[in-house]
Amino acid sequence: MRPLLAALITAACAVPAVAGPIDSIQYRTSLRTNLTPGSGPTHLPGETAYTLPAVLPIGVVASGVPDWTSADPAYPAAGFSVAPLGGFTPFTPERFTDTFPVIEGGGRFALDVDLRDQQGQVGHVTVTGAFTSTWDGDRAFIGLALDGPEVTSFWLGHNRYDMRLGYGWAPQYQQREDGQREEVWNAVDPIPVRDGPYWVESVGGFYASLTPTATPEPGTLLLAGVGLGGLFVGRRLRRLHLG
Repeated sequence: MRPLLAALITAACAVPAVAGPIDSIQYRTSLRTNLTPGSGPTHLPGETAYTLPAVLPIGVVASGVPDWTSADPAYPAAGFSVAPLGGFTPFTPERFTDTFPVIEGGGRFALDVDLRDQQGQVGHVTVTGAFTSTWDGDRAFIGLALDGPEVTSFWLGHNRYDMRLGYGWAPQYQQREDGQREEVWNAVDPIPVRDGPYWVESVGGFYASLTPTATPEPGTLLLAGVGLGGLFVGRRLRRLHLG
């Protein structure tokens, strides 16, 4: 009997895990800081302007994705998606040149990410850290220091997903001659542009790769439980018989 129970347990642990289809996920985000909102070049829902503590006036517009948005596969038949989540856009009322010193300011941020599947099951992830906006001449940069790891997990029903966070310009997936896909980044050299009384510069934003992770089905866990239970009962009866 013991070999049979051991076989059942081994089979239960070896059953392939199943995760939900990646193209069924939707997401929405909001980005906030510990600074006081102020005036700035905001135009869309989910955007908030912040003036940063710095030697010269600079600021950032924090933007999220306020409406539910589909997280489509990164390419046809991909087992993951890449979703833009919002980010920081540096701005200043004065266009800087190479004669200006390096100017920087920053604060703390929290990126809230809500996710849901076709069954309406909702998950939530909050990423926190520190950010810095830097102007070096007429070039702007955003620097981040996350409080936690770049990869975090969330559950939608019985399915677990891994979310890997990045910042900047999201990668593209180019198909090679052999049919395989490779991750590539396009060269981007943004310049400041006029937006009313401000100069703004796009420097990318948060993006996340969402990947379904293998998780045991409820039936698999039940089968493993039955096997362990039977093994325990068999051992108990054997002890009673020997006693």
